[in-house]
Amino acid sequence: MLHFNYNDVIRPRGDILLKKDIDTFCLKKAFCGSDEEFCKEWNVDPNELKQAIFKRRGQREEGEELDILWAYAHADERYVAPEDQEVID
Repeated sequence: MLHFNYNDVIRPRGDILLKKDIDTFCLKKAFCGSDEEFCKEWNVDPNELKQAIFKRRGQREEGEELDILWAYAHADERYVAPEDQEVID
């Protein structure tokens, strides 16, 4: 699932399934197929999926980093130890 874009695949499809009150589903069937396969499997109008994708794309600026964990990945680079504390690499 990590191969798929959150804003273009995972979130729009998840939003549609949530709106249809489908809260238990196979992740592979929901997120790993093509748009056509998803629409056929879940009886979704392709235009509804396109609108959901467009809606997700419009909610962020181009290049804006939305990955919350990204800030933590580089936290150790920004950390400055107090002078009386030894830094261990």
